[in-house]
Amino acid sequence: MEKSAELLRKFKDVPPPHKPDWETPGVDFRVQEPWDIAERFFVSAAVVGSFVNKDQNPKQPILPEEVRDAFFAAIEAGASGIHVHVRDRDERPTARAEIYREVLDPIIERYGDDIVIDGGTMTGRTFEECMTPVTEGLFDLCIVNPTSGLLGDRLRAMHPETMRAQAEYYQALGVRCIIDVHEASSIWNAKRNLIDTGILQRPFVWHLLPGIPGTLYMPHVRATWDGMTFLVDRIREIDPDSIIIASDAGRASVYGTTINHLLGLHLRVGMEDVLYKYPHKNDVLETTAEAVREAIELGRTLGKEPMTAKEFRKLAGLKGRKSAGAA
Repeated sequence: MEKSAELLRKFKDVPPPHKPDWETPGVDFRVQEPWDIAERFFVSAAVVGSFVNKDQNPKQPILPEEVRDAFFAAIEAGASGIHVHVRDRDERPTARAEIYREVLDPIIERYGDDIVIDGGTMTGRTFEECMTPVTEGLFDLCIVNPTSGLLGDRLRAMHPETMRAQAEYYQALGVRCIIDVHEASSIWNAKRNLIDTGILQRPFVWHLLPGIPGTLYMPHVRATWDGMTFLVDRIREIDPDSIIIASDAGRASVYGTTINHLLGLHLRVGMEDVLYKYPHKNDVLETTAEAVREAIELGRTLGKEPMTAKEFRKLAGLKGRKSAGAA
């Protein structure tokens, strides 16, 4: 005490660390403008693709009835869209119409246009066979994949002619294109082959799927943030009004969903692109419905609400599909 008293005498003429008006408390935070943040987000559920098998995750839906039931559960959990691939009884990816219909007809019968359906056309031995789900009138939107490179240890190469043909075929049948983006070259390839050529119709819809082994390297949170912001910025430079959906792919999982929310993106979640629940643990994701619920809860924590299918249809300019069972 004697030492502090001596020091205080030494500093008695030093001005106080505040102005006298601070004795009246209050800082007016009302001068800060609200942030420009989208208050609605779309959630699409992706149950199965060609990545995860039951040897990696025993809970992975594979067979048509498993996939269908998982979609029903995801929709009941709050998804207003589903991203669809199917496999046959030998657990191989297929484009067979009867298997697509085994999965989708009951969903379309129950929900009609109150669910948005998209998928891909990478499976098949011919262009015609690959186009089966589009030809059948089952999709509202469909993937155009301008990526050439590795997915895991598999080489995927998309010829520009095929890419352009996909886009023209989809749009001729009233199906909106989704540009699939695994890394930055996907954006450049889409710009050169689909946008600059005038083939792609507005509004442009993009789907970001980095983080899969063999694609954009995102080994930690900062890399994931930097990678996603880079891709989003490049797309916004091409077209500020683009609709961007992003997956929680690879190790990013729910952390990826959080980043996608913060960037104001729409969401695709589920077991197609994700094995683990968390990037720092090896707990596997058990259901796509679980990922849907988490995505919605995160959004609501951030003051946002999920879109209805009707709202997304209006945003993306989607037409209604053919009825279930149509040829």
